[in-house]
Amino acid sequence: MYQMTREERFANTLRATLDYVLRDMTHPQGGFYSAEDADSLPDDSSTHKEEGAFYVWTADEWEEVLGPELGALAGYFYGVLPGGNAPPQGDPHGELRGKNILYLARDADEVSRRVQMPIEEIAQKIGEARAKLLERRNTRPRPHRDEKIIASWNGLMISAFARAAQILNEPRYAQAATRALEFVENELWDSGTQKFRRHYKDGAAGFADDYAALARAALDVFETTFQTHSLDFAEALLGSLHHNFWDENGGGYFASQNDPHVLLRLKDDYDGAEPSANS
Repeated sequence: MYQMTREERFANTLRATLDYVLRDMTHPQGGFYSAEDADSLPDDSSTHKEEGAFYVWTADEWEEVLGPELGALAGYFYGVLPGGNAPPQGDPHGELRGKNILYLARDADEVSRRVQMPIEEIAQKIGEARAKLLERRNTRPRPHRDEKIIASWNGLMISAFARAAQILNEPRYAQAATRALEFVENELWDSGTQKFRRHYKDGAAGFADDYAALARAALDVFETTFQTHSLDFAEALLGSLHHNFWDENGGGYFASQNDPHVLLRLKDDYDGAEPSANS
């Protein structure tokens, strides 16, 4: 969307998303973890996890962190209400009652007109508020993190970082993509057998989408950094994909490798939450 419109808000959303991944979802050696839980403990004295506890705010907490003036401005921007903004119909257990789920309720132009303040100053104050909120949020018990490092998911994320580096001219995103690709190659790829492991934490065999996603990622890294090793890696991945998954009779790629324990080899041609290997 940013490439089509050149609207900075789309670039800011991209940066915020990738920066979250770098901050909270990246292995020290560069690979990307799988997920964070939606629920967590509201505070250190609690024993029961609640949905969204790490991310929501009461109006009192909001003003305590930001103060009345900054809190009012940022609250108008993020849709914070005194009694909470969580809709009751989406909260059957009442865990979000009285809490605020932050969202972009209004754009900077509307906030600027309401408070009679230049947009540049609005942006500076929202940045100040975000920093204070993040500092306070980091004192809360964190949600559990699933630290599996899945080959195909890393391929999709590496591609995102590499393409963002090109679009936003951000060298640190190119560096993140390169480090993650190196991690996957070192930890999940067996150059001798030319095969992948599906996960970093166990030895499960890779699927066609692992090879396809990482080949795409390696090409994206090459187009970003022009390091020929990434191009060589993509070629090796595609060669292994074709050797281990191609259907010589019917065409297309099977989802799994040939294995005597697999009674029926399936092909996936549907793009759902993830693109299929055949795509």
